[in-house]
Amino acid sequence: MDYFLITLSAVCVAAQFTFNKLYQKNIVKSTGELLLFPLITGVIATLLFLCLNGFAVAYSSFSVILAAAEALILFLSMLCGIFVVKWGRVSVYTVFMMLGGMFLPYLYGVIFLNESIGVFEIVGMIVLIAGLFLSVIPDKNEKTEKPKPIFYVFCVAIFCLNGGVSIVSKVHQIGAEAVPTQDFMIWLYAFQLALALLCFLVYLLFFRKKNAAASNAEGESTAGFVLSKRILLLALGIGAGYALVSGAGYLLQLNAAKTLPATMLYPFITGGSILFSTFAARIFFKEKINLYTWISLALMLCGTILFIF
Repeated sequence: MDYFLITLSAVCVAAQFTFNKLYQKNIVKSTGELLLFPLITGVIATLLFLCLNGFAVAYSSFSVILAAAEALILFLSMLCGIFVVKWGRVSVYTVFMMLGGMFLPYLYGVIFLNESIGVFEIVGMIVLIAGLFLSVIPDKNEKTEKPKPIFYVFCVAIFCLNGGVSIVSKVHQIGAEAVPTQDFMIWLYAFQLALALLCFLVYLLFFRKKNAAASNAEGESTAGFVLSKRILLLALGIGAGYALVSGAGYLLQLNAAKTLPATMLYPFITGGSILFSTFAARIFFKEKINLYTWISLALMLCGTILFIF
C-alpha cells in the first residue's frame, strides 16, 4: 500500500508539470501572468484544505516555523525559475532541481537519521542520476548556446533549495511536536499565499510601471497587465487543477514521510514523477521522445524499481 500511495504521489507530481505547462502555453505573456499563477494556486489550495479541515487549524510553534521556512524556500525556488530561462536550458536546470530533491534528503536520511542503505539502493541512486543527466543530452540537430556562468549559480541554488524542501518536510513529519499533516499544509499554503501576494504587489507597484514607461519611451503602446474574462477563467481553471493535484500529491508524500525512510521515499518519487511527466508531455503536448530520452526513461524505471528491494 505504501508503494501504491507514493506512486500515486508521483503521478500527481507529473500532473503538476502538465498544468504548469498548460498555464505557460496558454496564459503567460508577461511577468504579471507568471506571478499570478502562485497567487491563484495559493488561494485555491488554502481554501481547499481549510474546507477539508472544517475551517479549523491546529497550531504548534514547531510546525508554523517549519511551514514558514518551507514556504520561503519554495518562494525562492519560484524566483530562480523565473530568471533562469534567460541564461540557459530549462531542462538542465530541471535536472539539478530533481537531483537536489532526491540526493540531499537521501544524504540526510543516512547521516542524521541513521537510515541503513543496501546495495540495491546505492545502485538505484547511481542509475537515477545517470538517467537524469542522459535526459538532457541534446539531439545532433538541436542548436544550443553555451550557458552563461550565472546559469550554473542558479542550478546550484535550485539543487540546494529543492533538497531543502524535502528535508524540511521530513523533519516536520517525524517531529514529536508536529501538528497533523493537513493542518501543516494549511499553514504552508497560507505562508506561500502571503509571499506570492507580496511578490505580485511589488510587481504591480514597481516593475510593471517601469516596464510600461520603457515601452512608452520607445513609442510602443501598452495596456499594462490586463486579462480578458476568458483568459482569467482559463487561468482559474488551470490553477484549480494544479492546486488539486499538487495538494493531493504532497499530502500523500507527507503521510509517507512519517514511516518510509528518506533514502527510499524521495528517490522513488523523483524517478516515478519524471517517468510519468515525460509520457504526459508526449500525450498532451506531442513532445518527441528521442533515443537519449528513451534510454533515460529505461534507466529511471530500473533505478526506481531497485528502491523497492
